[in-house]
Order: sequence, then C-alpha cells, then structure tokens
Amino acid sequence: MGVLIVYLKTLTPSLSSLSPDGSELATIPAILGLAHSPGYPLYTWIGYLFSQIPIQDVAYRMNLLSAVSSALAMALLYSLLLQLFPSSEKEKPYSAVLYRSAVILGILVLAFSRDLWSQTVITEVYALNLLMIVLCLLALLRWEHNHKNIHFFLFALLFGLSMGTHLSNLGFAPSTVVFVLLSQWQVIRDWKWWLSALSGFVLGILQFLWLPLNASGLNDRLMQRSSPTTLQGIYNYTLDSFSNLKFAFPLQMLPERLVLYLYLLVEQFGWLGVMLGMIGMVVMLFWKPRAFYLFTGMYIVHIWFFIQYQAFDLEVFFIPSHMLWAIFMIFGIFATLRGILYLIDTLTHRENDTKQRSPFKTVILSSLLAAMIIVPVYMQLSTNILINDHSQDTAINDFYANVWHDLPTNSTLLTQSGVFGYSVFYWKLIYGIRPDVDVPALTNPNQQLNMNTTAALYSVVQPNTIQTGGKLPNTALAIEDWYIPLLYGESDQSASARNQWILYKVQNQPPDWSSSRDPTYSLDIALDGLKLVGYDLAENTVESGGELSLTLYWQIADGNIISDLTESYWIGEKFHHEHTILGGLLNKYIRAQSLQTSEIIVEQVNLVIPSTLLDGNYPLIIVLNQNNVSIEITLNNIAVQDEIGMVDGWLE
Repeated sequence: MGVLIVYLKTLTPSLSSLSPDGSELATIPAILGLAHSPGYPLYTWIGYLFSQIPIQDVAYRMNLLSAVSSALAMALLYSLLLQLFPSSEKEKPYSAVLYRSAVILGILVLAFSRDLWSQTVITEVYALNLLMIVLCLLALLRWEHNHKNIHFFLFALLFGLSMGTHLSNLGFAPSTVVFVLLSQWQVIRDWKWWLSALSGFVLGILQFLWLPLNASGLNDRLMQRSSPTTLQGIYNYTLDSFSNLKFAFPLQMLPERLVLYLYLLVEQFGWLGVMLGMIGMVVMLFWKPRAFYLFTGMYIVHIWFFIQYQAFDLEVFFIPSHMLWAIFMIFGIFATLRGILYLIDTLTHRENDTKQRSPFKTVILSSLLAAMIIVPVYMQLSTNILINDHSQDTAINDFYANVWHDLPTNSTLLTQSGVFGYSVFYWKLIYGIRPDVDVPALTNPNQQLNMNTTAALYSVVQPNTIQTGGKLPNTALAIEDWYIPLLYGESDQSASARNQWILYKVQNQPPDWSSSRDPTYSLDIALDGLKLVGYDLAENTVESGGELSLTLYWQIADGNIISDLTESYWIGEKFHHEHTILGGLLNKYIRAQSLQTSEIIVEQVNLVIPSTLLDGNYPLIIVLNQNNVSIEITLNNIAVQDEIGMVDGWLE
C-alpha cells in the first residue's frame, strides 16, 4: 500500500509527453480501437475497464492503471519470493526474519528504481506487462509445488495473455521448458499435460483476433501498409513488427552494448546492488537450482535480445530483466546477512544453530535490519523522486486547452499522423471537442491539402518536419509556406522536438510584422543584427492555465541576422519555451519584405501559463541567448490568479 501511495503522489495528472506512445495508449482503450504494432489487445481491454472509472479524465485513469499494476506486481512478487525461501534455511535461527527483510528491501529498491518508477506514473504498457510476468511466474511455481495440470493450464493461459502486453515475453519460453523438465520431465509423456499447456496458450493468444476486427480504424499510413486483415498482415503487424530495430548492431559492437546495459543496471541498483545480484545468482544455484535456471534463462534471453535492439527509449525495455536482477539481489542480501550473523555468533562464541538468544541481541538485530531497509530505500526514493515526480506535469493539457479555445470556427489543424498525433486525437475521439475543426491526419491521413481552398490552416507540427516521417503526404503543402508561431506551451529545457508545444498559423503570404507604433515599455538591448527596443503587455493579470500576450519590438541593426538567436520565457520558476526568434522566419521575412536597417519588426508572443502556478505575483523574464552568451531581462510582474483548465474535455 505504501508503494501505491508514493506512485499516486507522483502520478501524471493527464496526458504526458514522456512516452512517444502515451497519448495513443491513453486513447485507444477508451474507444476500444487498435493500437500500433503489435496491437496490445489485453492492454486495450484492461485499459477500457480503467477508462470507465468515474474519476478525473480518461488519461489520468490510464495513468492509474500503470500505478496499480506496478504496485500489485510488487505485492505479488513478495508472495512469489516467500515461496522461494530455501528449505535448508528454515530451521536456522532468525533465517525467516533475515529473508523477509531482504525481500522487503529488494522489492522496495525495485519499486522505486529509476526506470520502473518512470513507467508507473504515465500511460504505458510496461507496468501491466511486469504484472503479467509476475503472475505467470506465480502460476508456474504453483505448478512446481503440486504438479496439477489445472495450474499449468493457468500458467499457459497467463503466458499467452501476456503477449497482449508485450510480445517480447515469448523469449521466456525456452527457460520455462528447461524449468518444466527439471521439475518433472515425465510430463512430456502425459497427453493431459500437453492438452492443458496448448489449450491455455492458444486461448490466451486468441486475443489477437482483435487485430483484423479493428484494422479499419487505423489512421497511421505506416501501419496501414501492414494492415492486419490477412494472416500475412497479422504476422507483419505482430511478430515481424519493427523488424528494422531488431538485432540492429553487428557482433563486434556486443562489448559496447553490454557496457551500455551495465550502465543502465547500475542506474537502477547502484554498484552495490550489482555485486549483491552476482552473489545472489551463485547462492540461488545451490539453494534453489530449478529457480536459478528459470530466472537466469529468462534474464539471459531478455538481455541478449534487447542489447541488440535499436530504440531511443531502450532503457524501458529492460524493466523485466531489472525485476529478475532484483530477485538475484534479494538472495545476495539474504546470504550476506546470514554470513554477518554467523560471524557475530562466532565472535561471541555462540554456535550457529543456537536457538536461545538474549533479548538485547534481538533488539540490536531488529534495529540493524530496520536501518538496513530504511536507509537504502530512502536514498532510492530521494534520488529518483526528483526525476519521476510528474504530479505537476500539465503541459499538454494546458497547451491544448488554449489551442481548442483559440482556433477559429471551421479551421483545419495539421498534426502528425498515427501514434504521434494522439496528443490531438485524444480530445477529438474521447470528448468530441470542437467538431467544427478538421484534423486531416485523424479523418484522412492521405488527404492532399490546397492552400487556396483552405480558409484557416493551423499546425502543431514543426515546419521543418511537416513532410517527413509519415506526418503528412509529401505533396500536402508547399515547402515555401509560412508557419507563423502563435502560441507557445510550457516545455522542459531538455525537451525533444516532439515536446515543443507550438501552434502555427500556416499561410502562403508573408505575415504583417511591420509596425509604426511605439512600444509601451522601452528597452535598449543590442544584439548582433538586432536590437530589442521595447514591449507591450496585453494584461498584467492572467489566469493559471490561460494565456499571456506579449508583443516584442525588434529593430534591424544590420541585414545579417544571426540564426541561432533564441529567446526563453519564465514566470517564476516555471519554464515556458525556448525557440529561435520568430520561429526562424526572421531572415526570410526581411528578404521577402526588403526591409532595411532601423526598421521595426513586431513579434507577437502568446504564452500558456501553467495551470499548476499558485495565486501570486511572478516576474516575467525573457532570456536572450546568442553565441552562448545569455542576457536575462525582467520585463514586468504578472499577477496569476484562479485556474482554468479542461472539464470533461472542454475549456472552463
């Protein structure tokens, strides 16, 4: 329960940009659609149940699924590890207490490890997948205990169902076969066992019939090429999906890839955790040999596959192997504690099997065990909460609340297609927001656009990537079109391009940036090629979650504007956005308008105020950066009050 409370306290309140698939996976279950390859049927169905919980918005409910899945996985892992208590240790004094202490410590360190925690507070498949793996292992160990076919049927069913949370689980099959043969090899002669195994697994993978039933709803041009409407299509969509990412590195790079994995492992458990895990593997071989071959086989196959996998978010794929390493680590902790206790007994001239111990020694041992758990867990918590606390992450919601509010009637909004477009599709598919606004990537991803017939065209896709990566058809728009930035949403300083929340007005004529009026507030900030001579502020009081309108007046100092001139905006501690001045269009505009030295260009900046800002007065700060030299200017004080946001998919 304590683990779940921490997860809930750090849970993302709605949509998150931390996962490239997050917005899609928050949407598809609620509408019972088809997710990207390999489809994730089981995740979709369980997600649908969570999406119906009447609390907050649908995206929050899907984040909640991750939190509950991880917390439940930790609870079941505790039960699983109690079953692995070495029988040879049961009669030794304090062994049960030491083992339970090691289990608690190991599970808490795993629960608050960097990568698992990161996937627990957002919408993703990895937390639910970990839960399915733990359930499979519990069922398998239950079968080892009583050898009943019904329990192996349950394992096979869960194993087949786990394919619907991640197909990589199929790699655990060889070690499962080894475990079965070591436990009771005679079962291969029993047709009833074969019937229970095959029927359970087949029943589990029948979930993939969901793919052809929902293939018509795909709106990703890349996915449509391998539409799962035939047996070949289903194979391409599942087992052959992302084939270009698998075994993408030559064998000579294997040492380098192993070093990368070791770095990720140390990031989760530290060097001490790595060493304890190595000790635990040796100890498990002697104490629990069948479990050793099962877990080690699973671990090796999983590591071997993913160290050769090419993905920008590779770290999250190793979460199952981190769970297996935590099991090894727990055995290492237990063996170390047993060794320490033996040493204490030896030094105090007591036999190792002595059952009578003084109350004083019991108190000392209990205190040491409590400290052993509290200190490492506190260190793990304090380190990783700084990275994984996303309870204040409202950037996507705040941005789109204002986008939907600002778009004029009957306008067209350009977005990425497929998975990456769901930051927009979410609002349309679940809440039906702004039915008058056409989103071509959702309704017709192959649509050709004509600027002459589109009355009001807007975009949330970067202009330099609008026609690449399957975002829009290559002939949709002309490369010469103007993308005028209108609205800037909050983003992190380290945010990737997909996290840059900008609304553009798209047009084929240059904008009107000239001005003959004087700024309300005068400045004199000289830069290479430009001078900031003043600004206007539409209002000094804004609502959190709303917009702040700022007008900057730039004077041309000479005709050579440095292209790397950027500006950043801050209100208090909240970072808003960093971008190249006028979206990189300044030089283009000067040439198109034949502007001369001393002429004024007006930049209209609309900033989304984070809804998490509390009532109060905040300084409005602009940071200008050129050639790695920064100039920080405090423009004015802004009073932030009230709060606006999304209620049932609509702006308050």
